Amino acid sequence: MQLFLGTSAAAPVYPPGGGQGGGQNAPITAVGADGWTATHPSPPTFDPVGNPVSFTVQRAGFTATGVPTTHTDTLTVTKRVRQVYPNQATLTPATVSLSDYVYAGDVIAGAVNNSAEVSPQPVAQWVMPDRVVVGNSVTLELVAFHRNARNGEQVACVEFSATDGTTTLTEKVSASVVSGRASDRNAVIVYRAVLDISTLANPAVVTCNAKVYPWIGAAGSVRDSALSSAAREFSPRVFARDTTKFSAPPFAYVATTGNDTTGVVSTTAATAAATPFLTIAAALKAFKTQAGVTGGVLDGCVLRVGAGSFVMGSTAVAADVAMTAAGVTITRDPNVAKAAAIVTFGAAAFRTRFPWLRIADCTIQRTGLLTLQGEAASQMVVTLDDVTFDNAGNNATVLSNSHMLLYGCELLNAGTSPFAAGTFEVRMIRGLQCASGATVENWLVVGSRLTGGSHANGLLAGGTRSSNGAVCAFNYLSGYRPNYGGLAETMSCALVQNVIEFYSATSNTGFSVSSDSATTNTLHALAFHNTVAGFFNHGRSNLFYDETAGTARTHRLMAVKGNIQVSVNNKGDVFILDGARIGNWPYLFGVGVAQDFHQFDAAAPAFRQEFIGLGSLVGASQATPILPLFTSPAHTTTGPAAGAGGGTYALQAASPAKGLVTGGLLAFDLSGAARPLAATSAGAYH
Repeated sequence: MQLFLGTSAAAPVYPPGGGQGGGQNAPITAVGADGWTATHPSPPTFDPVGNPVSFTVQRAGFTATGVPTTHTDTLTVTKRVRQVYPNQATLTPATVSLSDYVYAGDVIAGAVNNSAEVSPQPVAQWVMPDRVVVGNSVTLELVAFHRNARNGEQVACVEFSATDGTTTLTEKVSASVVSGRASDRNAVIVYRAVLDISTLANPAVVTCNAKVYPWIGAAGSVRDSALSSAAREFSPRVFARDTTKFSAPPFAYVATTGNDTTGVVSTTAATAAATPFLTIAAALKAFKTQAGVTGGVLDGCVLRVGAGSFVMGSTAVAADVAMTAAGVTITRDPNVAKAAAIVTFGAAAFRTRFPWLRIADCTIQRTGLLTLQGEAASQMVVTLDDVTFDNAGNNATVLSNSHMLLYGCELLNAGTSPFAAGTFEVRMIRGLQCASGATVENWLVVGSRLTGGSHANGLLAGGTRSSNGAVCAFNYLSGYRPNYGGLAETMSCALVQNVIEFYSATSNTGFSVSSDSATTNTLHALAFHNTVAGFFNHGRSNLFYDETAGTARTHRLMAVKGNIQVSVNNKGDVFILDGARIGNWPYLFGVGVAQDFHQFDAAAPAFRQEFIGLGSLVGASQATPILPLFTSPAHTTTGPAAGAGGGTYALQAASPAKGLVTGGLLAFDLSGAARPLAATSAGAYH
């Protein structure tokens, strides 16, 4: 049997100041302080499918240009709220649950609004490189997510800015786009601006920020990067504007025929190529000593390596060198194939003694356990951009007194944990391809393809750092289990449009948020348009628990919409036999949950939601699932029997997940195809 819960075209709606038959007030009399319960004076047996009871809410928000406005939303009364354990079989006299939160300040005709909840700030992160030299323009990209998405856009508007400290330029963007970065493994949906900075000082340090305006909320709900100073978080981004260096950077070449004594630095590439250095160390030192070419700073200097293998291993390569806003780039000679231009480290640490290093479009081979080493008092930030990284099976981090950002890299012979969460931060993983199941830090992971995972608990995890603000979006994850929790904190995070493939014969979760024995509260945790593939408990979702012995938790303002999930478990008062454990009740009653597709019912009644959300589908049992009809699946199947992994999770034409989602959460699917607003498919693919 299938269970379908949703609204219909015939739903009665009670608007402010009027309604059917003229002037009808809302059917509720008061909204509770929690924002998701209400008082209904004579609650019937609610039928959100056949006879939905809905009402409109007037609420503050923003337009597509970031101007304050008032929006009208429709909410539905979904269910009578029960008593807490041990009286869970008895309903409350007049308390009902709502399909979504009412915020403080919202206006409902005929009802008192006691809600203390406010619209949260968007979850937002930058996803483009910085600390590079730019000319007359700078390209800015970010991802942003919010529970009140609409019209195919997660947020209403992003206002980008760039300043040289005297003049500030701004541009507002309201439409998301597929980034188009060639090394992304899947379509990454971004808000992007290409700012004309030709009127700023030159040369100058340019600082860029963004304000992210949600559709619903007041001034306090706007996310502003200028208000954060944490480097890995949504904070200011810095560029060096220098039109001269942008058009003609200082070059040094390294070749097997080079000479460290006669090598030269030149702004003419052909001149530098004609007189190369023999070693990377000597070339880097020359950027300092040949100050007449470099201007006495390393910002924007480019070191090109030819065919061969070159060691990045000397200690104190460029001690005391000046660097203002942008790093040095090590890359290949454009006349040499990427696979032939090889740089190595590991037998000795690569210690540069400068703060920013970019290695791009070449091959890195690790030859030992030593690291990319910064200084304790001046830690280095390393960006790997379109690099083939051969870790040679080493089972240790690559970082020491340094932090890393990855763009479009391929990880070979990964070992266990070169990019795992450790003492130092992996601040960005974008477009990473890894087929060997290596552990990676789950902080900001977008546009990647990670396969061959063992479904281990810590394979995609944040370690001992906070997951507040984490984003996992637009990825293909096979054998990897996104897991948010573990720290005693209040966490906001976003899991958006991923394929999560479970193919093991051993039962485990597909993804989880503050689940078994965790101590983490959540505030604005989001899951949109994910496809989770598995079988019953193999690939299940464990979400928003309140069952940890000795630690009560609260989960508020979550939003779970448009996903294809295997099965969903939720544990609270009935499971733990404690009437005080109701911190999971908003999710238990399907508040902020809509149009989700659950292939199987929960494993046991104590794990089951009271209401699975408006417009959602759920299978009747393990024996009677609703099949999404994937194109070419390779997940765990009945038995359970292990799958091969690496399946294709687009939907067949007859899939019941097609057309399930209305209202427009995202403008594009994981392949980059446009999603129609009227009705799009649940899961990662339209």
